[in-house]
Amino acid sequence: MQVHDQTETRRGNGEEKAENTGAAQLGRIFVGNYDNGIVVTNIDHAITMAGQAVGKLAQKCIDVAPRAVHYLRPDEAAVLYEPLPDAYAAYLRDLYGFRPMTFSPKARYTDTSQPLSLIENMLDDQELLENVGRVGKRHGWHITPFIQHPSVFELGRRTGLPVQGMSEESVLGNRVAELNDKARFQTVCRKLGIPIPDSLHVSGLSDVLRLARKIFAMTGSVMLRHALGAGGLGNIEATQELLDQAGNQRLEEYLLERMQPLAIWEHGMVLVEPFLKVRHSPATLYRITPDRLRLVSHSMQIISGTSCYIGSIAPSGLPTDLVDSMVSMSKRYAAYVRSQGGYGYCGIDWGILHDGSLIAFESNFRFGGMIHVNEIKRRLRSDNAQGAVTVSNDALKVGKATNFTTVHDLMADRKLHWDVDSGEGVVVTIPPAGGSMGYVVLAETIRRAMEFNAAMQQLASDLPF
Repeated sequence: MQVHDQTETRRGNGEEKAENTGAAQLGRIFVGNYDNGIVVTNIDHAITMAGQAVGKLAQKCIDVAPRAVHYLRPDEAAVLYEPLPDAYAAYLRDLYGFRPMTFSPKARYTDTSQPLSLIENMLDDQELLENVGRVGKRHGWHITPFIQHPSVFELGRRTGLPVQGMSEESVLGNRVAELNDKARFQTVCRKLGIPIPDSLHVSGLSDVLRLARKIFAMTGSVMLRHALGAGGLGNIEATQELLDQAGNQRLEEYLLERMQPLAIWEHGMVLVEPFLKVRHSPATLYRITPDRLRLVSHSMQIISGTSCYIGSIAPSGLPTDLVDSMVSMSKRYAAYVRSQGGYGYCGIDWGILHDGSLIAFESNFRFGGMIHVNEIKRRLRSDNAQGAVTVSNDALKVGKATNFTTVHDLMADRKLHWDVDSGEGVVVTIPPAGGSMGYVVLAETIRRAMEFNAAMQQLASDLPF
């Protein structure tokens, strides 16, 4: 795991306070599909833009869905793939003062070779639709999806609840895929003066491999990024060192072994570019409404290996000039998204190279990994949310048999739980499932936050596997 170096700080340079829009807050039902709330967190629809949510990717959607409950107020709800464990629901009641309201379809995902779809399972469950519709009308709910998709509007019609965000006409016009397309993002960035990697956009497996060989011969490395990849699907890095570690494989053999499922690489656009070593991996997040562009956060991503996001540190801790540059360019891009009818959360993943230059890698027009972090901070640190430092981890490895009660009790013994008096501590965001769990640390300084983070890493290593 790479944790980027940070300096002792109570608040990152250049951080902007979230402003109150003054508008009445609408009730929402969060459909936890990947990790959010109705928010219909249909993360599988983020993945199916390029491939299918099957196997481990599908299981990840199920496992992390409980993050959605941290968005909720007492009169709101989340639709999860599976019922919330009772022990975890009791923990949330103690933490927030109420037990979150959740729903889940009767159908359980058991055949991991088949595509996962939360909304399709909901649409097949008439009792659930009636229940959600009845309770939703009583509370005045709007459906807010993790990512917009045509089936969300059918869910709205079947439950009688309005859908928040982008219009159905825009969604049917493929606007969501366009706003999550890495190649289109680069095209827009060139027009807006936002620096990007030197990429070639190509479709067709044979042409992808041909250009990969050419760039590898010239630079000694190559990076392939499927334009619509998400959730760990669609990024392949190749260097001579990696080929040697794989047993002196030829480049083409190495790439083909990692092009899984192969079908996604045979169709659609692929970005072929030299692999860039980055010193830092920051991110910015904007909330876009018809009348407002609001900076939500700037953070430093924690990367496992070379390209797998597992969490973030916020604020980013970067110098003022870099933060100001990221924020200015992010706002420019957010204005473009709004001009395309894109309303909701939009984040940009950045890279700071070893020479200090800043480049934009991709945008994500959907709910991302910082939203539940910000909600937890806002709720538990309501007196001074902007003064808190957070560290999140969505993939702490634990034994497959580890349950939440065991983790909870061990955290209590080591005094790691959130403490209202000190304003510091750890909140479990993903209860243990399938050998992994998640948490968010809140602290006064980055040093204290990293102490809590290290203690959670130690806790995991002390659990039986």
